[in-house]
Amino acid sequence: MSPQCAARLLARVARQLPRHQSTRYSTTYTLGRVYDALAARPSRSDRPGLVYWLKMVHRSGLVEWKAGRTDNMQRRLRQWRRQCPGCRITVVDKVRTRYAKKLERCLHLCLKTSDAWKVPSACEACRVFHREKFEVGRFGGITKALNVTRLLRDIVDM
Repeated sequence: MSPQCAARLLARVARQLPRHQSTRYSTTYTLGRVYDALAARPSRSDRPGLVYWLKMVHRSGLVEWKAGRTDNMQRRLRQWRRQCPGCRITVVDKVRTRYAKKLERCLHLCLKTSDAWKVPSACEACRVFHREKFEVGRFGGITKALNVTRLLRDIVDM
């Protein structure tokens, strides 16, 4: 992908991001990292797969959002349900891509821009410290997060 094309596409991603400033990362810094990740060649270990969004509702009513990647959604969902039996877990969306690892990394970098990244804490259901959980309300809601996921997928799969 040419640098001009990547810059144009990254500008489209930036327009989708929330307008407030992150307390941990500057928008310019994070978008620079997203640009670098988009411009980089996929790693040798990168494979086709799915990037998914899960909604996890705990018995206490706490709602958490998880973004991850897998090559088999049914197997991954079984793993989550076995590990966290106290959570009601539903797949909100899944996006097929040629480079799942690259797409997941770019998505996580975008989410960090908006302070949506949730600090790992012990899960109420299984006491495990899960990573890659987000507060999508800080990102402008799940619809906006899904739009960014699809836009990044279109860029990564070019």
